[in-house]
Amino acid sequence: MGKIVSSTFVSLDGVINHMDRWHFDFIDAESDAIALQQLKDSQGLLMGRRTYEIYAQAWPGRDGEYADRINATAKYVASTTLQNPAWTNTTVLEGDLVEAVTKLKQDPDKTCSRTGTGRSPGPCSVTACWTSSSCGCIPCSPVSARPET
Repeated sequence: MGKIVSSTFVSLDGVINHMDRWHFDFIDAESDAIALQQLKDSQGLLMGRRTYEIYAQAWPGRDGEYADRINATAKYVASTTLQNPAWTNTTVLEGDLVEAVTKLKQDPDKTCSRTGTGRSPGPCSVTACWTSSSCGCIPCSPVSARPET
């Protein structure tokens, strides 16, 4: 059975949004290497529509090993509104999120990384992440802590 790894940036005081205020000042070679390794270990990315739209606007125009990898990786988007996604290798998950994630996990060689801040309630929000975690869909949640906001 495959697995879903939830990768979320969080400040030491528990803030997961407003990354523009605290995250980008702490990116260095070590954090870049960790992010690249997590991406290399994944055969897919699981995200909500907002994260997808941000990534789909930013990554296709970038160069480098991380950009090449993220652009080539399969993307699975939990959304009830996204139509005709243009970013390469994107699949919109339809129906119940837990069922869709469970189906992704049926491939024993597949690891998907769930990414995004979960800023709003939605099918791939933090709430949905914890719901999926409690039903066994997300067995691994690495934490990347940053200083307090």
